[in-house]
Order: sequence, then structure tokens, then C-alpha cells
Amino acid sequence: MASERMKIELPSTGRQLTHVTYSPDGRRLLTMTDDAIAQVRNAETGQILVAPTGAVLSGDLGGSP
Repeated sequence: MASERMKIELPSTGRQLTHVTYSPDGRRLLTMTDDAIAQVRNAETGQILVAPTGAVLSGDLGGSP
């Protein structure tokens, strides 16, 4: 079974990404930085769709670092 790989470049925020997880339908990404800032992005373009304010997340997101 062949797998597709795609590469997108996310704009630099000066923060280190620690997790990136795809949504089940593959259309969105959840990214999390080393200082616990999470953003939901369009998986094709990298555009930020949701950026929670004041939210602090912790725990295992189940994604790949």
C-alpha cells in the first residue's frame, strides 16, 4: 500500500512545535508549541483556523513530535 506524503511550511512563530496531529478527515492540523500554545490549521495551506486565547493545554495529544 503506497502512502502519500505532503509537505507544508508553517509560518515561523519563534516557538518550537512539539506536537502535530491530523484530524481524522485529514483536513486540519492541531499544532502545539513548547509553551502550550495550540492552533488548528488548514492541513493543505497551513492557515490558522482557530487559535484559542488564554488556553493552557497539557497531557499527551497522541501525535508525533
